[in-house]
Amino acid sequence: MSNVSMRCVLFGLAMMALALFVGIQRFGLPAVLARGPIPVKKLHAKRGKDPLHEKSGSDRSCNNQTCLWDEEQLYRKSLVWDMCHAIHAEGNTHNYPPLRYRLSRDTPRQASLFSHFLVIESMKLIYCFIPKVSCTSWKRLLLFMSGKYNSMKDIGQWQTHVLALKEFRVLSSYSVEDIENLLATYRTFVFVRNPFERILSAYQDKFQEDYPASKLTRKQYSERIIRQTGGSPENVQKLLTTQRRKDGTLNVTFWQFVRFVSSLDGPRTKQYMNDHWAQMYQMCHPCLVDYDWIGHYDSLRIDADSILTAAGFDPQFRFPNFTTNPTGSSNEDTLLRYYSTLTTSEIEALYKYYELDFSLFGFDIPRTIRNLLNSRGRSDNYTLNGRTNFAITSS
Repeated sequence: MSNVSMRCVLFGLAMMALALFVGIQRFGLPAVLARGPIPVKKLHAKRGKDPLHEKSGSDRSCNNQTCLWDEEQLYRKSLVWDMCHAIHAEGNTHNYPPLRYRLSRDTPRQASLFSHFLVIESMKLIYCFIPKVSCTSWKRLLLFMSGKYNSMKDIGQWQTHVLALKEFRVLSSYSVEDIENLLATYRTFVFVRNPFERILSAYQDKFQEDYPASKLTRKQYSERIIRQTGGSPENVQKLLTTQRRKDGTLNVTFWQFVRFVSSLDGPRTKQYMNDHWAQMYQMCHPCLVDYDWIGHYDSLRIDADSILTAAGFDPQFRFPNFTTNPTGSSNEDTLLRYYSTLTTSEIEALYKYYELDFSLFGFDIPRTIRNLLNSRGRSDNYTLNGRTNFAITSS
């Protein structure tokens, strides 16, 4: 290399370093990265190496949909791997963030850890299901593919969940040794969703709809939510009367629900937790499980059919084109209608509660909500994993 070329390379590197320094000084590091990236070991029994050491998509020509999808999968898995490394401090005695990196042999059954993992032994497949992320449709499809039922349309909403747990075992029902073997040898996948869209879908489904499961959720949680968010005892008593429904449960507004959910971070609030608003990482443990595929709700059909193809299933098996309880919570107008009822601090508190889900799975704050915040004068942006989000003010 000539002296001129060498000087050009060094100058370019210096400019990159300067840009990075200025960016950090101006915007600050994201909260999860500010704790410091300290490498940790992770179980990668399938490959014996982490996704970052696999051949990068940039090293080959990528000019078809399958290749582009493979590259997106590599990006999603690498992002999880990077964030798990960055968040975890080796030797850290603190419990936050409560990420899982390894199995514990002290507990014979990992009941709470793997209760969301369906094991389909006939297909050598493990699916971690997350409520409000197409899990009903996936369970229908898996029941159909297993030969248990002749049509997905014949399986009702509630029936789907009951039959899935009846026909398939959950990973928590196996011994620790078997769990390790299954995770290392079976193909694994999970579908995740933008937390702001998912939590709105949960609210619409469980607090606004009128079917047995929603009524049951309101019966269990609505009075707790009103008492927690209602303010003074006098105002709480007023709300318990004015927000009473004909079925005996209580109407809960979106802002009341958001305040309730945002306050659940801590061991004393576990009794108020529900799978429909729990953090996704708490159910599917992306720092512990080396997923073969990570699907996103916003690319649901492409990801679903690509996973089925990559897994080698018959082309007749495709993701269902119907759903039994659509909420429209990903629609921009719907997002704006609900989130405009929240204050900026309430939106920020909700983001803070789901911060790890945003970070681990690379989600942006939806454009509609970001525009809403900018219209209120919130313009202090920063970049999270290469994506722009508003800065979260620390309390």
